[in-house]
Amino acid sequence: MKRGWGGPGPNVWSDDPAAVFVDNVTGALHLKASATTSRKSNARVFNCTEVSLPTPLGFGTYEWDVVGDASALGNADPHVVLGMFLYQNDTQELDIELARWGNESNDAHNADFVNQPGTGANNRMFWTLPRDSLRTTYQIQWTSASVVWAAFPSRNATSDGRGRSSNSFASQVSTYNVPQGVGAMLVHLNLWMFQGKATATTDSIQVIFSDFRFSAASADEARA
Repeated sequence: MKRGWGGPGPNVWSDDPAAVFVDNVTGALHLKASATTSRKSNARVFNCTEVSLPTPLGFGTYEWDVVGDASALGNADPHVVLGMFLYQNDTQELDIELARWGNESNDAHNADFVNQPGTGANNRMFWTLPRDSLRTTYQIQWTSASVVWAAFPSRNATSDGRGRSSNSFASQVSTYNVPQGVGAMLVHLNLWMFQGKATATTDSIQVIFSDFRFSAASADEARA
């Protein structure tokens, strides 16, 4: 877990057990960003959260299930960012982000897929997650030759949000500058404020991950 002051944002990062925890009954992971007052500037800021796996999983398919209206993250506050990503460094990074990046326009996109640094053919796609998307699934398929991102309604959108339907909200394929750090790309999740700004009227923002799945690529798939 991340703690202290720093990027992205920059923000204050908390490892408080009340901000990052696993529900003992459901097994769901909870990430929270909570408002506080800065001791230095007396401004209203958020304690943000980030977690990561300790070891890389390699080429394969990564899926995250989110419970709750994920579209409300960006629609409620243009500075809130939820990241689901694979990370080695700032130029070896595969992102799914639910964010409006400070854009207050009513027609602003609230989500994106990025192969950092986001340059080159098909390495960045902005899209819109529909309002009231209560249970959603996000996917990264990563091989040595390509990256495929997708976002779906969860298969059982009225139950626990596990698994995905066959109809996607958005998808994108990139074959340019695909990361090769199979032994170094770690799974990360974070909830933070773009530019460190805290304009949300609520004192707490929460995201619930009901499931995470990884399916390793076969030798042939990894080369495809």
